[in-house]
Amino acid sequence: MSSRFSHLTSAIKLRHPEAEKTRHATWTELFYDLVYVIAIAQLGHSLSQEMTIIGVLKFAALFIPIWRVWVHHTYYADRFDPDDSIHRLLTFGQMMAIAILAAGVHDGLGHTSGQYALALVVVRVLLIGMYWRARDIPESQTLVNRLILILTIGAGLWFVSLFVPTPWRFGVWVIALVSEIALSYMPSTRAIFAAVPVSHTHVPERFGLFTIIFLGESIAGMVAGLEGHDFEVVPYTNAVLGFLMTFSLWWLYFGNLKETALRRLGVFSGTWIYVHLPFMAGLATLGVAVDHVIASGAEHGMEASTVYLLVGSLAVVFLALAKLHLILAQFEEKPHNRPQANWRMVSAGIAVAAGVVIVQQHGGPLLLLGLMAGLTLVQVAGDMFVHVVPVSEDPDESFPFT
Repeated sequence: MSSRFSHLTSAIKLRHPEAEKTRHATWTELFYDLVYVIAIAQLGHSLSQEMTIIGVLKFAALFIPIWRVWVHHTYYADRFDPDDSIHRLLTFGQMMAIAILAAGVHDGLGHTSGQYALALVVVRVLLIGMYWRARDIPESQTLVNRLILILTIGAGLWFVSLFVPTPWRFGVWVIALVSEIALSYMPSTRAIFAAVPVSHTHVPERFGLFTIIFLGESIAGMVAGLEGHDFEVVPYTNAVLGFLMTFSLWWLYFGNLKETALRRLGVFSGTWIYVHLPFMAGLATLGVAVDHVIASGAEHGMEASTVYLLVGSLAVVFLALAKLHLILAQFEEKPHNRPQANWRMVSAGIAVAAGVVIVQQHGGPLLLLGLMAGLTLVQVAGDMFVHVVPVSEDPDESFPFT
């Protein structure tokens, strides 16, 4: 490249976690996350218009591909991330694609499904461009080549889907997702990923920051639910209870991220990563449900679908938290997360059972949110004050995923 433009780019280098004891997100990564806030909010709005089983399935179908491309970018940024001008432009291109996706995601399984698929093609092509820049690094050449292959196959299938009429188009989407995941789980791919470890500080931080975005959507839902209400006791009490529930979930997640366990995990298991998918999706749908509960305002009048969405979302979050606790418990010097995991699983059952009773007895929003907030606060109190006897356990095999 001409010296006139040499300042626009820098040599791509592989990051070494052992040399960077504490690795944090860059400003570019934080800016990149903002466009996903929009996409998640738009998905939530679509779900709020169709709070049925079909609506939830549509939400999941559109959410999973968006989540996956975020994971792809996160793992590139962890291993390379030169943060030079070209990297920023490639990142900006991905942001524009996700923004265009968000603009039409309300009908992503209908009229705008082509727009949705094309946006995901563009994101993958730009990710391939990022990895192409790193192809000459000897230490990671095999990794880069494998990821370019995976992304190329994925991008090709998503592109082919543009020429397939609905509903067959969605079958191609499933094939694209399954193909990428299957290629990532091949023994040879797992060995390649394991040879290029990721940071035990940066990756958890990125997932933590993304989790905060989803928690923020829950809070936004509470504020939206208060629109049109004067400063009345019941709606604002419901909002406080909803906020307490969100605050408690924040506590339960971040209070059990043990740095020593993450360091021992070394490379992040596919299970650890994929459990975040239902966890984050549950937080997003929980925000939609809380919005509807608070908006109802009165003591009665909630639809059964609203109650079931709230308790179902909370149960999914509890179960995902339980699994995350169990994974990290395997790598702690003094494992203590197994009892917490048991509490989360029991609480998931209690939440669903309470929801069924409330629907049958025509309980009001105050009762519903009071019970759910109490259920989460009790667990926070347990984490704070209950002494747990350490449990010894050998770690299971783990493998990285990108």
